[in-house]
Amino acid sequence: MHIFTWLAVVAFFASYVPKKNELGKVSYKNYTVFICLIAVLVMGLRHRHIGVDTTNYVYRFRMMDNYESFGAYYEEYLADRKILFSETGYWLFCWVLHWFSSDGQFLILVHAAVVTILVFRFIYKHVDNVPLGVMSYLCLGQYTFNMTGMRQAMAMSLCLVAVTFIKERRFKAFLLTVLVAMQFHKTAIAFLPAYFLPWVIEKRSRVFLFFGGLVGFSLVVDRFIDAFNDLVDKNYALDNAADGGGISVLLIYGLVIALAVLIRRSLKRKDNQLALCGVFAGLTMYIARYYSNQIMERVSYYYFYFILLLVPGVVDTLEPRERRVVGAIFCMLAIALLVYRIETGNFRPYYFFWER
Repeated sequence: MHIFTWLAVVAFFASYVPKKNELGKVSYKNYTVFICLIAVLVMGLRHRHIGVDTTNYVYRFRMMDNYESFGAYYEEYLADRKILFSETGYWLFCWVLHWFSSDGQFLILVHAAVVTILVFRFIYKHVDNVPLGVMSYLCLGQYTFNMTGMRQAMAMSLCLVAVTFIKERRFKAFLLTVLVAMQFHKTAIAFLPAYFLPWVIEKRSRVFLFFGGLVGFSLVVDRFIDAFNDLVDKNYALDNAADGGGISVLLIYGLVIALAVLIRRSLKRKDNQLALCGVFAGLTMYIARYYSNQIMERVSYYYFYFILLLVPGVVDTLEPRERRVVGAIFCMLAIALLVYRIETGNFRPYYFFWER
């Protein structure tokens, strides 16, 4: 059995350990910390060849040994880029880590800790049914992607912090957080419209306008991407974006949206409405990569995280017995999907850094 599958199975069975307290509520604090720690170790102790882009990031990190200061490194690699889109934040992050150690494994471990802790913090903070949020993260593709797109994983995890500011309607804090995320990966700019999701769900007419607007925008998105490429002086129509999740990702989006629609009473909750709009935005962007621009797949991943809110939010509207049954079925299907993707995808056999 693949180690990712083992991790998901442990997370599933461990979710039955926490018990109700005197108030009848279950505390998932210890569960969250336990699974988060294991997830950090699996991601952080992997060999640098696990994750398509990991080797390149490790190489650039170790190359910092050849520079006396960050200024010298900046002049060679970043000086010709535009300030807001230079992605200086990531390389400065690496430079600070470099003070402590230039070992590439140190970079991988710290990256794993930062990204995973921020994701689990997001789940614990915003989701009552923590195990369903955790299983969604571990099984539906985001966890494994974060081992490949290291810079984008940092940017996406920072955008999760911004979700709090969306709910609290704190635009300045939201904007600042997204701008910081853009210093790790330029595509974080795509998360800016997420701030307006609460405005969309205030009226039904706005929801229909939002859905229609998304579809219409996806038809002309090429023009915006061309303008973005001119702005950042780089072509983001990456050929390797076509090697992504494919039909399985569409299946995930479709099943999650179908679950929300079938259990309609769940959509009376504002949080679920917001999450559904976020998921629909991600689905629209992902579909657009087939007929518009392949980079839309990478952009859609920022909104994929709304699935971690929608699935638990929908299931929690059921009666206790139904909740347990539907939750268990979802977890089994999620694990089965993970196994399927491992068996049919481009996953390399996992090995720890000391094994080769």
